[in-house]
Amino acid sequence: MKIGILTFGRPQTKETEPPYETKKIFEAALARGLEARIFCEPFFSFRERDGKMEIFYDNEPMPACDVFIARTNFIEDFGLHSTTVDMLLSAGYKIINSNTLTSAATKNKLTRKLLLSQAGLPMPRSSIIRDIASVSTETLALGFPLVVKTPNGSGGRGVFLAENLETVLPIVDYLTVTQKIPVLLEEFIKEAEGKDIRVFVAGEKILAAMEREAKPGDVRSNIHAGGAGRPIELTETEKDIAVRATKAVGLEIAGVDIIRSNRGPMILEVNARPGFEGLELATGIDVAGGIIDYVTNHEF
Repeated sequence: MKIGILTFGRPQTKETEPPYETKKIFEAALARGLEARIFCEPFFSFRERDGKMEIFYDNEPMPACDVFIARTNFIEDFGLHSTTVDMLLSAGYKIINSNTLTSAATKNKLTRKLLLSQAGLPMPRSSIIRDIASVSTETLALGFPLVVKTPNGSGGRGVFLAENLETVLPIVDYLTVTQKIPVLLEEFIKEAEGKDIRVFVAGEKILAAMEREAKPGDVRSNIHAGGAGRPIELTETEKDIAVRATKAVGLEIAGVDIIRSNRGPMILEVNARPGFEGLELATGIDVAGGIIDYVTNHEF
């Protein structure tokens, strides 16, 4: 099998060191005797000729590839990059997590909330607001403290803890007026004590899981935000909702964040491009190898 790892960064040169996860997936494929290559989106080009679309990579005809693993790593609107995925799909290439780019759901926390709710998955209570005039009513319904989230962002970016109305008002004012984006207000689960669980899902299988704990004085438990990780044993309910959440947003490989509350486990977030460096370090599990095993055993 020939595996392509599709990344969307803009390296200064083709020799730029790839991200940890990309490099590990590449090495895991080679270790299993597979052919593998890293493809960077900026080096693709497309040529229409006589009603047919020809695909080139690095100014050469597109090499043979049985399946791509999509690893998004861009900050622009996903629509600016969806053409590459659409072209590859139309040419018959198989792409794991193609929904990363073909569906707004995987790039927008607000839409993911809706999909998770429609799937009947447990989540903290939340409100979506677009104007500061709604703040008083919605915060009264949720209570303080509460968590404020922007529609996009990863690694804990765009997440704030608001202790009272005086704290939340300037945040919402800035985001809705200056940035012109809606804001997600979310119930703060006090009993979790700054901890949550990252579950790495591939299809129907849980590859690894760790408990993350925020550093003192921070609400964000993300490893990139300074949180600490340790192995954890999941309950059957937690395994079930992690797999269901992945499917609900149309993904095959995802990082699902779960929080344990007095009302049971709840889904916080579903990540389309989950990092796993901290997860491998905390658990000792070869997550990259699990991804390759999922791809090679997948029926297309």
